[in-house]
Amino acid sequence: WTTNGVYIDEVNLEGGTACPTGLATDGSHLFVVEHGSHQVSKLRIDTYTLSCRAGQWGGGDGDLRHPWGICFASGKLFVVDGGNGRVSVYSSRLEYCFSFGGHGSGKSELLDPKGCAAYKGEIYVADTGNHRLQVYSQKGLWRRSIGGEGSAPGLFLAPTGVAVANNRVYVTETTGARLQVLDLKGAPQQI
Repeated sequence: WTTNGVYIDEVNLEGGTACPTGLATDGSHLFVVEHGSHQVSKLRIDTYTLSCRAGQWGGGDGDLRHPWGICFASGKLFVVDGGNGRVSVYSSRLEYCFSFGGHGSGKSELLDPKGCAAYKGEIYVADTGNHRLQVYSQKGLWRRSIGGEGSAPGLFLAPTGVAVANNRVYVTETTGARLQVLDLKGAPQQI
């Protein structure tokens, strides 16, 4: 689509795109999360031709299990690996670097995470099953949690989408059926 909403084209990956759930760009490539085939595909932005893929079903280094969201920061791709309860980090050439998080409900763990966003050296992850946001450094060090389960402002019911801009965190909730705006520390600004 153009920025004015005019349809241009559509892209189908070889064998079909298996339930695309996330998209990021480095300016010259598109990175598509394919939830159903447990992988990330890299496409040239000018021709939409496939450059490479990463991931396969599993729990080892570089494996993915139901990946969901993706963001690009400092030359790295951060892929929300929902089934493994972690964020897997890849280079822009889709070479596996490291993972952080871990399946669970502890202070740095994730339960069925969905979306992510990068902002000012931090990665914000929608920790859907734990009804909170988790904030990590780009090196994977846990910084803080925002929210918890509930319907009051600043609490969440299944957060899925997250974006950060202008010192504000924007969070969509599946069960809560709302969009919340918070400051970077998690104080509610608007619903």
